[in-house]
Amino acid sequence: MRSWSFHLQIFFLGHRAEQYRALAKLPQSAILDRSIYEDAHIFARALHHLGNLNERDYLAYRKLFDLVVAGLPAPDLLVYLKAPVRVIYQRILQRARPIESSITMEYLSLLERFYFDWMKSFDVCPVLTIRTDDLDFVHKPGHLDVVVQRIQEKLAGHEEVIFETDR
Repeated sequence: MRSWSFHLQIFFLGHRAEQYRALAKLPQSAILDRSIYEDAHIFARALHHLGNLNERDYLAYRKLFDLVVAGLPAPDLLVYLKAPVRVIYQRILQRARPIESSITMEYLSLLERFYFDWMKSFDVCPVLTIRTDDLDFVHKPGHLDVVVQRIQEKLAGHEEVIFETDR
C-alpha cells in the first residue's frame, strides 16, 4: 500500500476532476457518490496519518489538489451521509465484500474524526447532513421521498424554522 499510495491518490484526483468537469458542463443536475474534497481531507490524510503516504508526497498531493480544485466550479450542495461507526461497521460486515474485509473499527473511527474536522471548516457550498442510522430505502420507500424533498429544498434555498407555541 505504501509504495502506491501517492500514485493512487494522484490517479483519483485526476479521475474525479475529469468526472467533475464533464458533469459540470451538463445542463441537468448530477450527483456524485464521492466528493473530490473527501479524497484530500479524509482519505489522503488518513494515508498520511497511517504512514502510507510520506510527508513530502502528502504535501505535494495537497498542493496539486488545491490547484486542481481552484479551477473547478463550486458544487451547489454537498450531501453528507452520516452514521455511527458501529452502524457503518455492521453494514460492511453484512455486505461481506472481500475488498472491505480488512476495514477495522479503528480505521472507521479515524475516518469519522477526519470527517468531523472537515465538516467544521468546509465552506465551499451548503451542506445537507443526513443521519443514516435508520435510513432504509428498501423497506421504507418514504425515506427516499424525504431525502429528495430535503435536497430540493436546500438547493432552492428554502428552509423553514417552526417554534412551538408556549403552553
